[in-house]
Amino acid sequence: MEINLIENKSKFKEEEYEYDEKNFDLPFYTLQKIDGVVQKKFNYNFIFVDGVLEEIPARLYFKDEGGEFIAQIFVANVGAGFESGRIAKYKNQIIVTLPQNLSQNSDVLKLIQEELKKFVHNFNSETFEPYILPTPEDPRTKRSLILEYLRKEEFVLAKEFVKNSVDSLVIFDGNLSQDVFEILQDVDIKSPIVGIVKNFSWPKDFISQFNLDGSKTGIIYTNLRSRHRYSFFLQLKSNMKDSLVRVDFLYPSSDLSEISGFADYISERILGWAQSIGGRAPKNITPIKVLENRLRSLVGDLKLYIRVLRKCFGIK
Repeated sequence: MEINLIENKSKFKEEEYEYDEKNFDLPFYTLQKIDGVVQKKFNYNFIFVDGVLEEIPARLYFKDEGGEFIAQIFVANVGAGFESGRIAKYKNQIIVTLPQNLSQNSDVLKLIQEELKKFVHNFNSETFEPYILPTPEDPRTKRSLILEYLRKEEFVLAKEFVKNSVDSLVIFDGNLSQDVFEILQDVDIKSPIVGIVKNFSWPKDFISQFNLDGSKTGIIYTNLRSRHRYSFFLQLKSNMKDSLVRVDFLYPSSDLSEISGFADYISERILGWAQSIGGRAPKNITPIKVLENRLRSLVGDLKLYIRVLRKCFGIK
């Protein structure tokens, strides 16, 4: 079998492939507005969850009697951090994309699985795991699948912070998709879970029906796997274009006054975290930006990964 490593400049840009399910097609209901009710006092320790993805600027080339193909290689880091910027937990992964039609019993697949074990061993880290992801050839679909996998890993990592926690509030950088309901279906949620959606495909005329009152709209909800997912839209900066985000949240109680009060509470906190400077401001709130930077620093120099790949696969 011929194996080679083709170094190339990565064209992968993670933010270009962020997406949100077009769930405006689902039935939505407007939550009754509550006025003149004494609101519950909220006080939580915030835990932010996000993931970063880097493509190693090199591809593995394989050729044998069955044909030839090229595998892309990514390094992912999923982590949770506190409002202070301190990392609570993280997990690195090396992700190799292979053609979907590659047989599970093929010699190529067995070889890659063995070499990835060596690869991870070279980093001598319990937080580093290999993963092989079958993907189609279409680059956009491929990268969407990679990001979807990364998103599920975020939910899995966050699960331990959600379990039996009454004073910790988990905030995701992204939507609360159906995957989070599947992963947390056996968890008794005792505190809210929040997702801040920067990129969504909902038409403006659909959003406009929810009436922006000040900086936020009223609350809407939909049913996903027998749980209510509440949402509202929030204008982060009145003087900046493209500063509208959607805030999704799960709430452990069905008390309407608590749900309404929590929406006001979390919107005030998010507005406080929104910044006016930076490439993705104001949507990329400060705690998430700090977490992303920390996770990228833990990924390290991508050139090191190329050297280790050459060593593991015996490529000069």
